[in-house]
Amino acid sequence: MQHHAPSHKVRDPAKIARMRRILRKYIPPGLIHHIRDAADQELDFIPNREATLTFLFADLVSFTSWAENRTPDETVHMLNLSIGATSSVILHWGGHVNKFMGDSLFATFEDPVRAVGAGIEMQKQFQILNLIGMKDASSEIRVRIGIHTGPCILASIGTDDFMDFTAIGDSVNIASRLEKSCRPGAVIVSKSTVGLMEDQILISHPITVEAKGKSAPLDAWYVDRIRYTGPRGTIETGLDDELF
Repeated sequence: MQHHAPSHKVRDPAKIARMRRILRKYIPPGLIHHIRDAADQELDFIPNREATLTFLFADLVSFTSWAENRTPDETVHMLNLSIGATSSVILHWGGHVNKFMGDSLFATFEDPVRAVGAGIEMQKQFQILNLIGMKDASSEIRVRIGIHTGPCILASIGTDDFMDFTAIGDSVNIASRLEKSCRPGAVIVSKSTVGLMEDQILISHPITVEAKGKSAPLDAWYVDRIRYTGPRGTIETGLDDELF
């Protein structure tokens, strides 16, 4: 009697659909678009290219110390709740979540106004989360947000076994530095981003930020309110808006 090795091919349509749904949760929508383009060009990797984008870094403040007195399930639940709130705002404002890094995330936008609008809306989401989910002020989860616009390289980084398609360059580092300098609950925006927004910033406060590796301080602004005009009309959003 002839024995055949078990086949690992997936033939069940329902299972294939389930696998696709799972993959979509782990692969950002923007990356799927790049993968399809590479496949159409019969490439085995996503080609590198130069771009000018707006970069947003967000980091949960003191989340590690907050998690010390929580169970693993409580910690993961709050982390997923926080990331879910921020990533949904980013997608709504036309951005792409590049990656999650523990209790922080990195996103890219083609439109600087949309990036700043997303940053303000993310802070408002955390105000709501803290109002409905925290017992007292000491247990609040707060977030810092830094935003910068500049040139970058969109590159496939890694080996033939594993690659990461991400943005690299000094502009990305500046956005990260701004986030680390930001006060909790605020949105800090670089000079280059502010310069592209014209009269769409309604309330802002200029500051200078000392940045490691830079010969001069960075000019930046705390932004509280913007006005965005798009295909669906004008949207105005600010940190001091009523939440309910």
